[in-house]
Amino acid sequence: MTKTDPKLKAVLVKGLINNHRLKKGGNPVNLSQKTLALITALAEKLMKESIRRSIALCRQNGDTKVSLEHIQRVLPQIMLDFSV
Repeated sequence: MTKTDPKLKAVLVKGLINNHRLKKGGNPVNLSQKTLALITALAEKLMKESIRRSIALCRQNGDTKVSLEHIQRVLPQIMLDFSV
């Protein structure tokens, strides 16, 4: 990764969390800055690793374009690797 890698914005993560809660009939959640920063960092790492593995699988298969199938095939192991 380089210094020019785009960063996931905390405001986007907070919006996604609150949008999900509102759709489920809940209220928006108040997160401390540290909590939001941690969730944002974890989401960014999960996203980047999923993309990295999908690209690797695509290349391994000799494909030239990452497809939904590549992403779907790496997700089960990603979820196991990121489980706490």
